[in-house]
Amino acid sequence: MTKLAIIAVAGLAAAASAQISGSTGVQTSGSEHVINLADYANITTQRVDGNAIVTITFLSDIDSVDLELDPDNVVFVFDMGGPATIHGIGWDVTITALGSSWLTEAYVNFGALGGTPGLYLHPGAGFSNPGTGSYSSGGIIDLTDNGIPDVVIANGMMRLEFFESFDDVSNARDGFWHAGSVLTLDMTIVPAPGALALLGLGGLAIRRRR
Repeated sequence: MTKLAIIAVAGLAAAASAQISGSTGVQTSGSEHVINLADYANITTQRVDGNAIVTITFLSDIDSVDLELDPDNVVFVFDMGGPATIHGIGWDVTITALGSSWLTEAYVNFGALGGTPGLYLHPGAGFSNPGTGSYSSGGIIDLTDNGIPDVVIANGMMRLEFFESFDDVSNARDGFWHAGSVLTLDMTIVPAPGALALLGLGGLAIRRRR
């Protein structure tokens, strides 16, 4: 992680930077329909300076549908193989906002299944218009260097939810994250990151439906 990447993001706040923030909001539960993770994302990991760098590459478009916690939203749950902590995040993504929806409204949050969504990311921050935009962090952004607490996933089950901050069309997609988009996480995982080799089988992709 480099200071330059953090400065670059901060310097582009008025133009093309994403916003990341912490949260103490509590998730609710609901009925869930399990979908094969391999249909949606490829996950790889490598060790760097004792940490695990987890790269999530979308294999297909990911819908951005309704407000947070709506049962129509797409939710991924990853079994990390043990307690984990997110220290940094990077992104290289393309997002489309449909109709009257705005690019700034497409969010993803990261947290522990059954716990609190600890981190929000909306790469199109500040783009109050529809259309398609591509956004990059320019590297991994350290959370604590930006005044954001590390995200602790004590149960080892990492939950990602894709949602809209404003619902333009109820129960239908307001936009989508393009196939080929990449999210990168700098994490520590207990036990050793070698357990991530099981992610291709142990991970679940969940779409919550009415």
